[in-house]
Amino acid sequence: WDVVFDARGNFHEPHTGVIVPLGTIPVRNYLDGVGEISNGHGIQIAGGGLYPTHGPFNRFKALLFLEKEGFQPLFKKVKLAERYDIAIMSTKGLSVIASRILVDQLCGEHGIPLLVLHDFDKAGFSIVGTLSRDTRRYSFKNDIEVIDLGLRLSDVEAYQLESEAVHVKSNPTENLLKNGATQKEVDVLRSGRRVELNAFTRGDFVTWNEAKLDEHGITKVVTDGSVLDQAFRRTLTHARLT
Repeated sequence: WDVVFDARGNFHEPHTGVIVPLGTIPVRNYLDGVGEISNGHGIQIAGGGLYPTHGPFNRFKALLFLEKEGFQPLFKKVKLAERYDIAIMSTKGLSVIASRILVDQLCGEHGIPLLVLHDFDKAGFSIVGTLSRDTRRYSFKNDIEVIDLGLRLSDVEAYQLESEAVHVKSNPTENLLKNGATQKEVDVLRSGRRVELNAFTRGDFVTWNEAKLDEHGITKVVTDGSVLDQAFRRTLTHARLT
């Protein structure tokens, strides 16, 4: 059986404007073209040529995952993806199978890290867990470097973020520890408190996010000399002809 699922969330490439709905068919179509020269998917270079890339190669060096979709307009306004050369993926809550397939191939086969932003709650830690290991619904084919950017308790305390009450239906200790929470974080979450990413002011959220990217060494893509030489010669030729 070849079961396909509708999209729940989107994947955004930096620079190109390419948006991939996180459904089975759109993700397959995108991955089929990764690494190929694709009209409309390259960086426009003076002289009319397109920079030959589709996917991570010479395009982006990290993939940022958010459990919420509402932050994309803010990221677009501050040009976060372009300044750090990262692709951004967001879903509604837990990652869907299509998003894990995308992560598996992009991060695993191209050696780029997966950076995860989530709420400080049980569901947030579960999101990190499902992107870090095999589950009943999906088994990863590649080893992936997963970096938990937070929210973590240290972030909540540093920015004095406001918490909210949540009903704890059952003891979450085992699940939280399995998904990377510290004992102190378990104690806070067991007490019936949680903190959402929305608790940040917009300015603090951007500052905090940038600090996390800097901390983990996420920087611009620097192409090799041959690529730069090709771009320079093309631009010089165009300038002389015009």
